[in-house]
Amino acid sequence: MLNSMRLSAVFMTMALGGCAIHPLPEDVTRKTTYDIVERIRCEAKEAVVDHVRPGSELDSAAIGYEFLFTITENNNNSGDATFKYPFTNGTFTLGVNAGAEKQRLSNRNFRIVETFRDLRRVDCSGQTAGRNRLYPIAGSVGLYETIDTYIQLERLTDLSPKGDMPAFADRLMYTTKLFGGVNPSVVLTPVTHRFRLAEANLHLLADRTDIHQVTVAMAVEHKKRPFVSRSGTRMMMAPITPLAAAAPQSDADARGKVLLELDRQRVLDENVRVLRLLGLTP
Repeated sequence: MLNSMRLSAVFMTMALGGCAIHPLPEDVTRKTTYDIVERIRCEAKEAVVDHVRPGSELDSAAIGYEFLFTITENNNNSGDATFKYPFTNGTFTLGVNAGAEKQRLSNRNFRIVETFRDLRRVDCSGQTAGRNRLYPIAGSVGLYETIDTYIQLERLTDLSPKGDMPAFADRLMYTTKLFGGVNPSVVLTPVTHRFRLAEANLHLLADRTDIHQVTVAMAVEHKKRPFVSRSGTRMMMAPITPLAAAAPQSDADARGKVLLELDRQRVLDENVRVLRLLGLTP
């Protein structure tokens, strides 16, 4: 049992330690970046198929995902040794030590924008819907509820451009921390009148932090449609004219709204980061 535990510790340290020159999600889970994206798209497809009628106005709604994968891996290896030489009036002792500290960082950022109609064509035959407790981004992330909420809010405003919801955004963030270490040591009985190694220690420590964030934004392009004024006169809704300087977000098409919302979310993130650096927010 003791040997098995030691072997497991060594294996874990090696796995965390020197293998990942370029840290990637598949080092910890068997899911590549592509697999993670497809799993999330399939979860989005499930919600669209369940709640959006094909050919409806919502079927042309756009959805955008901004992925940010930040992986930091630290490897700290050190060792020390003690040499002794006994002689008549005492013992001469010599201690030596050495070490190396290495850090690897991977930052992967990209966007995907598509329509609900596009999602219907996604092939999800090989996907599984379970959760991954060790690496949540590689499993079901709760995007079904996010899309369902957006759809309900759009219907609440009757898909009206006056409904005060030009775009909808949600941010999902997951952090996975892994660590391991091995500290073998050797103690030898000194031999009289001989300079030799008496004790040696090795410290192998490794840790890895994976921060995975996906920001989801959704919007629909409102079409020209009739409405009834307060006086009861039937009128036609005029098409939106491009006045980007006045209201760029509400005047864009569905994909444009989504891209603008993703940009806005990024700016908000940067503002929070700056405030934290200045010590103005926890």
